[in-house]
Amino acid sequence: MSFLGYDELDGRLVHLHLHFRLIVGERVLKNYHLPWETIILSRAILHPTLPIRILDPTSEALLCVIRAASNFGEAIP
Repeated sequence: MSFLGYDELDGRLVHLHLHFRLIVGERVLKNYHLPWETIILSRAILHPTLPIRILDPTSEALLCVIRAASNFGEAIP
């Protein structure tokens, strides 16, 4: 899910993405479900200035590597 909001105090637009499942794959077709939502969410940390939880750096790095690796299938004939 994706949401747009307006922060009246700062006068800025806010763009927020909410993910409920970990789905990765090629650019057009996301067809691999990673069943680690509970583990990833349990490792979430509080944002330093906002009242939200964010990915811990290790989980974020792991998911970035997995997403990048899942896109290599596009380049291999």
